[in-house]
Amino acid sequence: MTNNKEAKQLQLPQAPRRPDWGWGRLPAELRIKIFDLMLLDRPSCSSYVSVCSEWQPIFEQATFAYLTVDQNRMAEFRRIMSLQQRQQAVKHLWFCIEIQDRDDSRVDCWKSMSHANVVIIEEAIRDLFNILKTWKTPHGNITLHPVAYAPQDRFKRLSGPPPIQGLPYIGIVDLSKDFLVSLPEVPAVGGLVLCIYAPYVWKTATIQGLVNRFPKLREVHQELDNSTE
Repeated sequence: MTNNKEAKQLQLPQAPRRPDWGWGRLPAELRIKIFDLMLLDRPSCSSYVSVCSEWQPIFEQATFAYLTVDQNRMAEFRRIMSLQQRQQAVKHLWFCIEIQDRDDSRVDCWKSMSHANVVIIEEAIRDLFNILKTWKTPHGNITLHPVAYAPQDRFKRLSGPPPIQGLPYIGIVDLSKDFLVSLPEVPAVGGLVLCIYAPYVWKTATIQGLVNRFPKLREVHQELDNSTE
């Protein structure tokens, strides 16, 4: 049996001393500079979210600021974006709508898109609008960029306006008036970006119909490049 004298000599190992350095001990100005540098590496922002509680809101906001989603992931998109702080972080949303292979038998013409592809686009847009109409985000906070593409267009990039001769296939996206009127209003959208030269362009009446569903719309941009890269 250990006597009292020996018991006094027994000591538990001391806990390691907390270092005098650490993230929380850095000056605020230095932490901000570090955040600014890390935010430049946008693809890695999502991996920084779980580092610590202080980092989560900063890098989550950067992760969700610019999103790309297609019509085949609407259920997943709804689930992931169910949190209000994520909805409020979105600034630009590319909505990629994959349609059926286009008909290249007539390559020097403008013609309306096939009925089957119009149905695909209408169903995709309705699904997206039904999600966005519920978002609790500042009105007009999001710029929406809908992009229609066929599988053979997926990795093509247009470099400028069409040449005078040899105009490539141009499919006109012409959505019905009844469909456009039936869409819910989406106050979250404040900007709309549409292509004016690409394999698929939006008919003027279709653009106007979409614009009418955005009560807080401030600006509409037209661009030359409809690339989904």
